[in-house]
This record gives sequence, structure tokens and C-alpha cells, in this order.
Amino acid sequence: MHGLDSSDAPHTTDPDSRLSPNELRAITSHLAGQEDFWRPHGVNEPATHLRTRVLWSPQVEIWLVGWGPDGGMEPHDHGGASGAFTVCHGAIDTHERSLDDPHDAVRQRTLRGGDSVT
Repeated sequence: MHGLDSSDAPHTTDPDSRLSPNELRAITSHLAGQEDFWRPHGVNEPATHLRTRVLWSPQVEIWLVGWGPDGGMEPHDHGGASGAFTVCHGAIDTHERSLDDPHDAVRQRTLRGGDSVT
């Protein structure tokens, strides 16, 4: 699999429907297991910050995001959108805080290849 198009995306006849967290996790987990798909996009280039949208449909957007050692992104939210990600290769350290409680302590964890989060 070297490319995706909207026919590859899960979809329903209702454009306002949302995929469940488990459905999103299944999609990202499946794609993370397809090294022949993500490796050609430069995911393993250590000095490169990668943000490539590989699929869009009314129900789902799929992005490959990657960075080298000591790279990362600033804390952010997705404005109420559901989401999931799976680590394809290597490991990432996450720092998470509840959006519902701004005084909530930051939780840190390390995710490794194959780990998924919703």
C-alpha cells in the first residue's frame, strides 16, 4: 500500500456521523503496521519534521506526523474533534493534561512503536 484515497476511508451515508474512539484506534493501528506505506513518506529521517495528510474524507483525516530526536510539538487541542494516534516507529514522550480541569497535574508517559492512544 503506497497511497490512500477517500475510498479507503471508513464512511457512512450520514456526513455528520463520527467514528468511535475504538474505530479510530483500529485505523491508526492498522496503518502503523503497514511499514511499506509510511516508510516512503520520510518518517525515519531524523532531522526532518514531517506533517503529511495522507487521507481525507467527511468522517476521517489521517496524517503522518514525525520528528527526529529532541523534536516535538507544543501542547494543543483539536477543538472537540475525536482523535487517535499510533506510534509507527521509535518512541515518544507525551505530556497530557485534562482540558476539563486546568489545575489537573500533567501526566507523562512514553509510548513505543505499536502503542495507540485515543
